[in-house]
Amino acid sequence: MAAYTRIGAEEAEAIVRAYSLVGVTAIEAVAGGTVNSNYYLSAGGAELFLRVYEEAGPSGAKFEALIANHLAARGIPTPVPLRTRDGGFFAQHQGKPVALFPRVGGFEVCQALVTPARARRVGRVVAEIQAAAADFPDRRTGRFTLGDVVHRLDGIDRPDLAATVERLRREVAALETTRAPILPLGPMHGDLFRDNVRWEGDEIVAVLDFESASVGTYAYDLAVAILSWCYSDRFVPELVRAMIDGYESVRPLQPEERAALATEARAACVRFATTRITDVELRTPPGAPPVKDFRRFLDRLDALGELG
Repeated sequence: MAAYTRIGAEEAEAIVRAYSLVGVTAIEAVAGGTVNSNYYLSAGGAELFLRVYEEAGPSGAKFEALIANHLAARGIPTPVPLRTRDGGFFAQHQGKPVALFPRVGGFEVCQALVTPARARRVGRVVAEIQAAAADFPDRRTGRFTLGDVVHRLDGIDRPDLAATVERLRREVAALETTRAPILPLGPMHGDLFRDNVRWEGDEIVAVLDFESASVGTYAYDLAVAILSWCYSDRFVPELVRAMIDGYESVRPLQPEERAALATEARAACVRFATTRITDVELRTPPGAPPVKDFRRFLDRLDALGELG
């Protein structure tokens, strides 16, 4: 996964020259992500992260660079992409935009290592990102609205997935009538899963991957984090409470947001179940072990009553 565009040493050398770097000494595909091709590489004495934008195109690459710069200037610990030698936000490879970021330190935690202290810190950083991005000028809508979900579901034509597709269609229809029509919104990360955060001890040292950032409801953004960090084979109430407490230490939830949190979580489950079918399941060879299994989000849908 996450190496759809193959890059060898010679190709990497050509890319880094656009950044006035030379001497690629190592390149390694990153086994993570679902949409872009990602690599770690060493060049010119620097440790770097290379991203090939497979779907977003030049506008998406520029958007991620701009919002990363905006947030970093306001104290959010996120790596800022390097500028090319002509001052651009990205280079080109095989007609696709390519960005270079400094490789960050820290470590990613597995679910077993998500403690209340870490859940509280994640909740706080969700709100800190929202506050820091509030004056970001690009107010684009995300690529994963309910309409986008339906469009993706329309393209799934596999008999063994028919029942799941029908279930997700029913969920979309219900959400179209049950989601609160007006909730506080603004630019948000929208995808703050465990693999997008790096730690040293109980402190966050890097927040990654703002390609899917967009304007959305703040409650949805928090719900995505709860789904990622507070669920193992069930929701863990103490982690949910800690995450909400951390969030509210920066920005108190309004009563209507608290009431809508479970519904926003349902919308997130539908979004991620669908994209994991279209971006992962349909690309996985028959018999290969599931990676980022969409069924995990169907399980979360079943368990959402536990959120109260």
